[in-house]
Amino acid sequence: MADTDLTGRSRLVKNVFASYLGHFVFIIFGFILPRAIDSSIGQFGLGIWDFCWSFVNYLTVSMIGIGSSVNRFVARYRAREDTEALNNVVSTVVAIQVGIGVTVFAIVCVLALWVPVAFAERLGEFAPSVKWVIFFLGASLAVQMAFDAWRGVLTGCHRWDYYNALNAIGYLVISLLMLLALWAGYGLAEISAIYFVITVLTELIRYKVARAVCSELQVSRQRINRVDASQIIRFGLKTVFIGMPVMITIQSVNILLVAALGPAALAILARPLALVRQVAALISKFANVLTPTAGSMQSQEKLDELRVFALKISRYGLLLAVPPLTFMFVLGDHLVGIWMGEDYAIWSVSAILAAGHLLPISQGALLSIFVGMDAHGRIALLSAVCTVTSLVAGILIVHLTSWSLPAAAMLVAAPITIGVGGSVLFYGFRFLEIGFMEYLAKVVRDGFVLLLVIGAVLTGVRLYSGLGSIGLVAVGMTLSCVLPLLLHFREVGQLYRKIRS
Repeated sequence: MADTDLTGRSRLVKNVFASYLGHFVFIIFGFILPRAIDSSIGQFGLGIWDFCWSFVNYLTVSMIGIGSSVNRFVARYRAREDTEALNNVVSTVVAIQVGIGVTVFAIVCVLALWVPVAFAERLGEFAPSVKWVIFFLGASLAVQMAFDAWRGVLTGCHRWDYYNALNAIGYLVISLLMLLALWAGYGLAEISAIYFVITVLTELIRYKVARAVCSELQVSRQRINRVDASQIIRFGLKTVFIGMPVMITIQSVNILLVAALGPAALAILARPLALVRQVAALISKFANVLTPTAGSMQSQEKLDELRVFALKISRYGLLLAVPPLTFMFVLGDHLVGIWMGEDYAIWSVSAILAAGHLLPISQGALLSIFVGMDAHGRIALLSAVCTVTSLVAGILIVHLTSWSLPAAAMLVAAPITIGVGGSVLFYGFRFLEIGFMEYLAKVVRDGFVLLLVIGAVLTGVRLYSGLGSIGLVAVGMTLSCVLPLLLHFREVGQLYRKIRS
C-alpha cells in the first residue's frame, strides 16, 4: 500500500481543513436557496419545501448506519494490511446498501401518494407539487443509500479531501441549476427533479473515485457473508441510534408544527434551526475525521495515546462550538432578519435553539472517538430513550397548552440537550476512564470562560451600541472570531507553527 501512515493522523489537519472548505459551499448556498425560494414562491412555498424534506429525512433511519460506518472497518483492515477482510466487509455492505436503497424507493412511492391526501387541507394549492417533491427527493435518498458504502471506503482511506470535494461540487451544481430554474419561473417539483439528477451523477463519480483510491479493493457476490453482515449491522445500529434522536426530534416537531400552525410557521422555525445545524455540521466535519483514526489507534493498541488524544480533541470541539452558538443566542434574530426578512426574526426562537444545541454539539468530537472505538452502543441507547421520552412529554405539554414558535423551539432544544448531550456526559467517560472532574478541568473550564466573555461582550454591544442589524451582526461576528484568538493567543500560535512544520 502507498500509505505510510494508515492511522490517518498525518492527514488529520489536512482532512479537517478539506472538510471545512468543502462545507463552505453548503453554507453559502444554504443562505441563498431558501431566500430564493421565498422570493420566487413565497413563505408558504418555502414551508412546503421544508415539510417535504421532513418526511424524506425520516427515511434516513432505514440506513441503519451501515454504509458510512464502514469507514471504521476499512481503516482498521487497511491498518492491518488485511486485504481479504477488507474485500469481504465492503462486498457485504454494498449488497446490504443496495437492498436498503430499493426498499426506501418503494416507501417513497407510497409517501408520495399518501402525504398530499393526508395533509390536503394544510397544503392547499401545493398538494399536487408535494407528490413530485417527495418522490424526487426520496428517490435521491434511495440512490445515496445504495451507494453509501463508497462514502465509507473514501473516508476509511482517510481521503476526506476527495469525499468533501465531491460533496461540495455536487451541491454547487445542484444549487446553481436550482437557482436558474427558480429564476426561469419553475416551481418546487422542477427543482426537486434537478436535485435527483445531479445526485445520481455525483454518486456514480464517487464510486469511480473510491475504486481508484482503494485499488486493492475487490467487490464480488462470492465475498458476501453473514459474519460480516452481522458485525456491520450491529455496529451500524449503534451508530444510527446516535444520530436518530436528533433527526426524530426535529422532523417530528416540523410535521406537528405544520399540522398545528401551517407551512408558513415551519418556514420561520426552520431558518434559525438551519443556522444552528450548520454549526453542528461544522463541528461534525472536525469530529467525523476522528472516527477512522480512533479505530486505527485502537486496533494498534495505542490506548494511552488515545485517551490523551480524546481529551485534547474534546476541548477543541467545545472551543469551536461556543463562539457561533453564543453569537446565535445573543444576535441570531438579527442575522435571520438580514437573511430572510423581519417576518422570520424572532429572538426567543433563535436563543432557545442555540442554547439547546450547545451541550450536544460540543460533545460531537468525543462521541466520534467512541464510535471509532465501537464503544458507543450504550451511549446511543441511553440517548435514544432519554430523547424520545423527553420529546413525548414535551408534545403532551404543548398540546395541553398551545402551539407557538417558541414552544416548538423548546420541543426541539430540550430533548436534544437532555438525551444527546447528557448521555455522553453521564456514561461516555467510562470507556476512556475520564473522570468528571478531570473533564471539567481539562475540557470545560476554558470553554466556559470563553462563553462568559463572548456572551457579556455581545450582550453589551446589542444593548448599548445603538447599531442596526447589519452593524450588530458584523461587529458580533468579528468579536466572536477575535475574542477566542485573544484568549488563546499562545495556543493558536503553537498550533499554527505545528501546521506549518
